Amino acid sequence: MLTIDDVSPDWTEAEAKLLPAALEAKNWEAVRDAVFTVSKAPENAYRRFLLGYACFKSSDHLGTVAALMGLESEVPLMAHWVRYLRGQSMFALGRLQDAEADLAAIGTGSPLYRWAQYHLGDVYLALGKDSQAALAWERSGRTDAETISKRAAAMKSSGQSSDAMSLLKKAYYRTASAGRKAYKAALDALGFGAEAQQETAADLLEQAQALLDAHMNVDAEKAAGALVDSKSPDVRCKALLIRGLARQKLRKHKLALEDFDPLIQGCSQWVNRDRALFLAVRSAYRGGFNDKGEALAITLKTDHPDATFNDDVALMRARTALGGGKTKLAMEILDDSLKRWPDGDMADESRWLLAWSAYRGKEFKVALQALKDGAHFAQNIDYRSRFAYWEGRTLQKLKREKEAKKVYEQTVLTFPLKYHAWLALSRLADMRRGGKVNAVLDGLLKNQPRGQQFLTVADVTQLDQGAMGRALWLCKAGLPHLAENELGTSTGDSVDSMWLSTWILNLSGSYTKSHRAAMNLIHEGQPYWPNSDSLGYYKLSYPRPHYPVVQAAAKEAEIEEALIYGVMRQESAFVTGIESRANAIGLMQLIMPTAESMAKRLKLTATPQTLRTPEVNVRLGSQYLAVLLARFKLPILAIPGYNAGGGAIGKHLKNNPGLPLDEFVETIGAQETRNYARKVFESYAAYRFLYNEGNDRFTRVDFNPKSPPH
Repeated sequence: MLTIDDVSPDWTEAEAKLLPAALEAKNWEAVRDAVFTVSKAPENAYRRFLLGYACFKSSDHLGTVAALMGLESEVPLMAHWVRYLRGQSMFALGRLQDAEADLAAIGTGSPLYRWAQYHLGDVYLALGKDSQAALAWERSGRTDAETISKRAAAMKSSGQSSDAMSLLKKAYYRTASAGRKAYKAALDALGFGAEAQQETAADLLEQAQALLDAHMNVDAEKAAGALVDSKSPDVRCKALLIRGLARQKLRKHKLALEDFDPLIQGCSQWVNRDRALFLAVRSAYRGGFNDKGEALAITLKTDHPDATFNDDVALMRARTALGGGKTKLAMEILDDSLKRWPDGDMADESRWLLAWSAYRGKEFKVALQALKDGAHFAQNIDYRSRFAYWEGRTLQKLKREKEAKKVYEQTVLTFPLKYHAWLALSRLADMRRGGKVNAVLDGLLKNQPRGQQFLTVADVTQLDQGAMGRALWLCKAGLPHLAENELGTSTGDSVDSMWLSTWILNLSGSYTKSHRAAMNLIHEGQPYWPNSDSLGYYKLSYPRPHYPVVQAAAKEAEIEEALIYGVMRQESAFVTGIESRANAIGLMQLIMPTAESMAKRLKLTATPQTLRTPEVNVRLGSQYLAVLLARFKLPILAIPGYNAGGGAIGKHLKNNPGLPLDEFVETIGAQETRNYARKVFESYAAYRFLYNEGNDRFTRVDFNPKSPPH
């Protein structure tokens, strides 16, 4: 069993006073000075490497070379790191042959290989080996404007002018925005400006596609529009597809259909007709042209019965029918879809919608069979847990209480910490008439497996070799953030090694990778309700980065830390400066109007820059959650309000008075918001269970609150 001590440096008392704080702040000059002052660097490989790294980060290249000289022989496991750092410092010192020797020695199996090739390109250029520089930059795999421009210049100087111009032109037309200026400057600097301006239709199509891929849809629509009258059917068809997609993204569905129609009629040689039909169906339904959508859907099903789009289209048709109150038609469409494409990528959702349509239509026997079928075929754990819970609810509707109780109990045991497990627990507590969730759960978990001791590793040989050994070595050197370079999310073949990899990623602050890897490992294994011994595995899936910030924001807003983390985990996956297509920014994914409104309450300034800082973003997001909780009273309602806006949820409540809250979530109109409500509530309940004390660990849903929120 490993503990934090096994991956922590063995600081001396003197080192412990200086190094941890300096490392936390990434104050590399302070780290360097501390190691010089208190460590016996020559006698300790960990300290020598730490000193070399700190010198490198401080641009003390003489210090880097001195600290790392010969270390690759003493610690062969870390040879590629030693050569990588020392090679760059040799280059900075003008010792080009030494730099070449170090960087070229880093093989393709090293995670540092591509970076080494990038720096080796600079070394070769300084040595006058232009063709080798170009090859090194190509091997680096980097596609940024600076690298491509340097590579093209090296190619030209080594006699590859035509290839150099072609490289820059492709990059120019495949770039959507600011980077184009750099490529244009490089073309001009190399004397290709005039020749490169001879644009072909293929060039312009590349540019239109690049704009579309960058979600610059207005520009993409315009760029493709300039080509739709081309005499070349290839160019015309591809331009119509790009413009149609841009218009679809811009919600110009009538205009999009005008582009998709000719694709369907006469472009099958250049554009997949089944895809064009699918896109046209989507625009037809989204634009409210339901009759046209129905006709196009039938054409797709008839002309392309094996197309993978068919079950997607069946769902559109069924949802449209349900929206028009045609429940029977929706069920017929879904039943036919499942008979035709039982293993399609939309089969789980089709089975769910079929069951839900029957349930809402009070055809409970039909719903029960559909739910059992769904549970039998579904592979996805979210669908399986959903089918299981609603089977219990349907049995209750049929007055089969004993059977319902057994189904709820099995749902709790089979799907630990999942959204529907908490719903099932709450139903079981209600069936006990005043029973408590914790008492119900304790009763169910008697004699149930609770997971192995965290963190147990059966094969200890993996701890001192390969990528895992290097990652652990870097942690022991005080540099866990470098360990991420060594680790994927599935290093090694054993489950133990994958958990160890996930733990190190978490320690290095790579929470996005670590929590997703942990979640996958839990779901791929045999899930369990963790106890104090095994809790650590689940905590990797539900980490608490920026805890002091979250703790302070929760106290200020008078809301639970668990709710903040539940939202953060879903919104940003803990990526601090992330920005969405909708321009939502930061950990809590706030759009500017909401951020500015909350900032006024706290007398803060909200800008795109400040929203990228956890201290501001989390405070404002927490304040918005507090506003929603004050209005709706219950987390299960505040959560979808965070996604769709309080107005949308308030309207849905008004239109569905008295609807039990489990049904309320399933009847939210937008699929994105329904999924969001389930996922965030699940995370909220998990954080409470994993980190709270006593009865505050347990989450109970009040399906029919006495004072209905509004």
